[in-house]
Amino acid sequence: MGWLLAGGCDSGGPAPPATCTSDRQCSGAGLVCDFARGTCVQCTSATDCSANQACRAGACVDVVACMSSRACPGQVCDQTLGYCVDCVADVDCDSSQTCRDGVCVTPPPSCTSDRACTGMGLVCDIATATCVECNSAVDCATGRTCSSSHTCVVGTDRDASVVPDASIPRDAGPPFVIAPHGAQPVVSNQGGPRLSSPQMVVLTYDDDPYRSTLEANAQWLVGSTWLTMVGAEYGIGLGSVIGTVHLGASPSAITDVEIESLLSSGIASHAYPRAADGSVDNGVIYFIYFPARTVVTTVSDGSQSCTDFGGFHASATTLGGETYSYAVIDACTSSDHSLTAIESEEITVSHELIEAATDPLPGVSPTFEMPRSSLSPWLLVGAELADLCELNAGPSSYVRYPPYVATRVWSNARASTNDRDPCAPSTSSAPYYSVSVTPTTLQPISSGGTVTFDLAGWSTGLVSNWRVDAMASGTMFTPVLSIDRPSMNNGDHATLTVRAPTGLASNDYALIWLYVSMPGDTSSYDTIPIGVYVP
Repeated sequence: MGWLLAGGCDSGGPAPPATCTSDRQCSGAGLVCDFARGTCVQCTSATDCSANQACRAGACVDVVACMSSRACPGQVCDQTLGYCVDCVADVDCDSSQTCRDGVCVTPPPSCTSDRACTGMGLVCDIATATCVECNSAVDCATGRTCSSSHTCVVGTDRDASVVPDASIPRDAGPPFVIAPHGAQPVVSNQGGPRLSSPQMVVLTYDDDPYRSTLEANAQWLVGSTWLTMVGAEYGIGLGSVIGTVHLGASPSAITDVEIESLLSSGIASHAYPRAADGSVDNGVIYFIYFPARTVVTTVSDGSQSCTDFGGFHASATTLGGETYSYAVIDACTSSDHSLTAIESEEITVSHELIEAATDPLPGVSPTFEMPRSSLSPWLLVGAELADLCELNAGPSSYVRYPPYVATRVWSNARASTNDRDPCAPSTSSAPYYSVSVTPTTLQPISSGGTVTFDLAGWSTGLVSNWRVDAMASGTMFTPVLSIDRPSMNNGDHATLTVRAPTGLASNDYALIWLYVSMPGDTSSYDTIPIGVYVP
């Protein structure tokens, strides 16, 4: 069926009224009332439209159902809505545009006074430095008042009008203030090397069904805006793929020691590409990809791919004394159902690329790693930049650059301000909300004893109450956990009580995951680690 512009009507029907405060006033034209704008439109939600349609800007438009962006040529998939849209975040738009309700739009200019906005018939919201429709009722036409979203409205709900309050003063009410909270961690530079222009060598097996996609993804990744966005503050710029190597049939099992032997042999014999100057330690990273049939095991602790890890990076030295960096990429299925198998692997590649570039010799000559002596619980989940954002789940844990996806990375610059989401790139213009935990370090606990942590809620804008849940996982003992206030908001405080069982031994420890999410949303959350140990 055709669709109408907001407020329009079919030529054969009666014209709708210029304004409305109820659906009844619009029904003669086959429309409904957008009570926030006071205008008759074709729809205000998908329930007003036919099947396979969505409501966009007051009009019913045909949409394509999706679970992944691969079903949306030229668009991206909004997994929350379940259909293809032009964008789900600002990164899906041109640099001069922002994403608003699934559409890329040119944002209004920034402003410091009404003078910058009068040419568009708008006024300046000083708090956000943006041009808006209104700051108070005096900016609106007679019969309308100014909503909290800075638009002139007629009513508060359908079939019910309100009397505009002309006495509302300009700039009424104090600006939003982020509640006091603890500092976010910063990943310090420990002085080791970094690879400012990472040069990838891609090694794949003949029976890897995703070989061509992975090779194309590597070419995109080292030249992407994602890499410059997450790497700039750490001295990392664009790189290149300096060669690909096609291996034979993949093994069913291999150890990290055997991988290093394979790589060292190929490097020493010059069978594998090197940098233009003939070196292997001047920006080169050897990426070896294993298909799903291969189980990779680390000899030191027996951990296995897709059970304990999805990939890792390290360094090794050939018999000839050449030290090189390498990354292992495993084809693992993600527990995040918003991702396909290949998208999960692409996230692993981006994770290991930024970490190998900012910490190419981990454990040998560390660069951007959290100090091992810090007693930070973040160390129990990984010490490097991408590790700290890997705890999140759902769309907040990755960024889409159709047809690819990439991980989000801890930003020291954002964390240091202590007033925003520390993971970059930003994926949403919505307010960020979280909690800070005090004490911030691993805490001693006695066998049968208790320890308490203060949870301070904070957000960057007005949001609904969110949930805080705690769970112990992957630890030496299971403590009893309780939170006295699981529903929080900006400025709220809650207490997490950790009670240890009896019979514990010295050096036993427990890692506790603190999940922060909106009620009813079990697929998208931020995670904060907390740790206790027996002295």
